[in-house]
Amino acid sequence: NSNLVRRGECSVGCELTDKMRDECLTPTPCGPSCEAEWPNCVNFFKEKGRDDGCKICAGMLDDENSNLVRRGECSVGCELTDKMRDECLTPTPCGPSCEAEWPNCVNFFKEKGRDDGCKICAGMLDDENSNLVRR
Repeated sequence: NSNLVRRGECSVGCELTDKMRDECLTPTPCGPSCEAEWPNCVNFFKEKGRDDGCKICAGMLDDENSNLVRRGECSVGCELTDKMRDECLTPTPCGPSCEAEWPNCVNFFKEKGRDDGCKICAGMLDDENSNLVRR
């Protein structure tokens, strides 16, 4: 269960606001070959009847052995380009209370010596039982 979603009263799966992104280091944007492979990944899951292909493919960017990273020659952990995001539906932006709670979540993990707090907290936004989504 995610404390961030409950405490910040975030909508499950909401998109980070600019202020929330500024709290984190911005990864390197994905390159042209990765951008070209992205629709193949997303469409693969759509053809399988999945509506979460964008989420699955985004997760694949963190795995150096994934087909997306290998086929698209993607830099592990690269940030989606605007063109890649356009392949996916844009979720509702996170609201003010969620945005206010965001630094608390990120700093919690920083204080624990973790450098992946933004990634962890972003994952919490997809958990309807997390403390960030609902109080």
